[in-house]
Amino acid sequence: MTPGELLARLSTLVPPPRYPPVRYQGFFAPPAKRRSAVVRRPDRPDRPDRPARTRKEPSVT
Repeated sequence: MTPGELLARLSTLVPPPRYPPVRYQGFFAPPAKRRSAVVRRPDRPDRPDRPARTRKEPSVT
């Protein structure tokens, strides 16, 4: 095997840019309607609940 052939074979193993290496199907797919039944959201104890955002009134001068 020549060095060029080796590089050609190795280059087929590299995914294209911005291509997700893992694809989920069925219940685990992001648009699945019943995904929430099988996938639990992670708990975030380190992040305190944020207060509701209030709208600032424009100041009149």
